[in-house]
Amino acid sequence: MPEALGRDRSRIQFLDGLRGLAILLVICFHAYARYPDLMPFGNRYADIFVFRHGGIGVQLFFLISGFVIFLTLEKSRGFFDFMTRRWLRLFPAMLICSLIVYVFFSFIAENAHRSVSLRSLLPGLSFIEPHVWQAVLRSPQTMLEGSFWSLFVEVRFYAFAGALYFLVGETGAIAGIILMFVVTVAYASLQHLLPGGNWRIFEIYKGWTSAEHFGWFAAGALYFRYFQTRVRQLFIMATLLAVLAAVTTGGALPGKTCAALLVVFLFASVVHHSRLHQLLGNRVFLFLGAISYPLYLLHENIMVHMILKLGKLAPQIPGVLLPLLPIAGVIVIGAAVAIYVEPWLTDVIRPCYKRARLLLHIDQWRMPLAPVAEDLKPPPAPLP
Repeated sequence: MPEALGRDRSRIQFLDGLRGLAILLVICFHAYARYPDLMPFGNRYADIFVFRHGGIGVQLFFLISGFVIFLTLEKSRGFFDFMTRRWLRLFPAMLICSLIVYVFFSFIAENAHRSVSLRSLLPGLSFIEPHVWQAVLRSPQTMLEGSFWSLFVEVRFYAFAGALYFLVGETGAIAGIILMFVVTVAYASLQHLLPGGNWRIFEIYKGWTSAEHFGWFAAGALYFRYFQTRVRQLFIMATLLAVLAAVTTGGALPGKTCAALLVVFLFASVVHHSRLHQLLGNRVFLFLGAISYPLYLLHENIMVHMILKLGKLAPQIPGVLLPLLPIAGVIVIGAAVAIYVEPWLTDVIRPCYKRARLLLHIDQWRMPLAPVAEDLKPPPAPLP
């Protein structure tokens, strides 16, 4: 997910273009294909490939996160420093967007297709899945937005990748993340071959690690090192791993597998060929990419409700055009959050964040950083 708009001049620009494409795919999926039973146009557009499988944009986000995460790790002083930096990056937008969604459904939306409560804020604000809160509170737990699930996965990846990075170094961290993913692939294969077996321990492992998604992150990390070093073996390893992740994500659905493989092809092509960076450098993709995090957090249910409302108010609007105004509406809200509110709230929180770091002595909790393997180090700068 991107930093606040205009706050980081060191960004790799084509990644924002990819983020813009990813959020556009997810929005189109939710607008045209995710809710055929609710929408005024039913399932008329649900079988269009780019709409039906637009949810694969989430996996594109995972690839991007894996690509950039080691840049953050390299700047961190230790595991706790890294995790608190990630918290400061994720929490302000999550708080703002959660409150927007809560206020919308509690006080603005009429006859909303869903209800919310203050307790439904817990999973998003804590980045902890509803089933954990349900176990702790011993009663059913809901969350504001279904799309929050990917943030839970990302935070778990951060925790495992960060711990491994500061314990065994970058190479060991990537290898460990790959191993965690391979374990879930092996488990799925054994479950298919031996359906009567007792696989409870693997179910627990999968439920508490979300490692079935880690192939995407690890492939992104390998692509990043290839991008830095141009070592061909890294590109081959990354692509093979990403293909395995795509096949695992697609499962028994050929269309979804095809969409996932197209994402791999796109990402690999963009990383390998610098000429393709210009295709992702247009202003629309860059703008959407820069606001993609808050837009992702708040778009789904607000947009769906706006489509339903507009369909009732203006039934003469053609179905294919009906979501366009609601999509524009959530983009405006997401942009306002990214450009104005999120940076302001981050600046408000930062003094308390720094004070907490001092009280908890976070800067003193350092794990010794293992050296990076020679084949993963960037080449030395040429002499002048």
